[in-house]
Amino acid sequence: MKKSMVILVSLLVVTALSWPRQFQFSESIVIHKSPEDVFSYLVNLESWKEWSPWSHSSGAVDFEFEGLQGVVGSYAQWHESNVGDLKQTLTSLRDPQIIVTTFEMTQLNPMNGTSTFILKEVKGGVELLWTTQGTPKNWVQNIKNPFMGQIWGSSYKQALERIKTKHEIKEPSSETPVEL
Repeated sequence: MKKSMVILVSLLVVTALSWPRQFQFSESIVIHKSPEDVFSYLVNLESWKEWSPWSHSSGAVDFEFEGLQGVVGSYAQWHESNVGDLKQTLTSLRDPQIIVTTFEMTQLNPMNGTSTFILKEVKGGVELLWTTQGTPKNWVQNIKNPFMGQIWGSSYKQALERIKTKHEIKEPSSETPVEL
């Protein structure tokens, strides 16, 4: 029993060490608004509370923001009770096409990475492509790399749906109807 456990753990370690150190996955959605509208919403890091996968997880989330919103160098950091601390910084902007952020997760899932949002004008709106790539800080997290798309993919799809809903729901008119 002991020998088979040692063999199993050894195989797991060797497998984790042989897998790629980085992961990458992407999700996309078409939003029926202009690229400028979606871009201005995404570069405002305070709006991330409304749609981010981390703000809609099962744990409690505390957000903090620093810098001028929509300006390279501004960042959001938050603590999510199930994941740990995360800091996300705007590192590159090309209005209204590309937003690049870097992120650092500490504690439960320690890793560094990049998230890129590419907005491509399509008929009737904009396609929003969200790509995340990261590098875990330890070999234990490396075990998850081949599965990160499945692990985070559904929460990213839900976040994109929240962005779409925010932009496609019409605001109620404040005008009072005229009676004839």
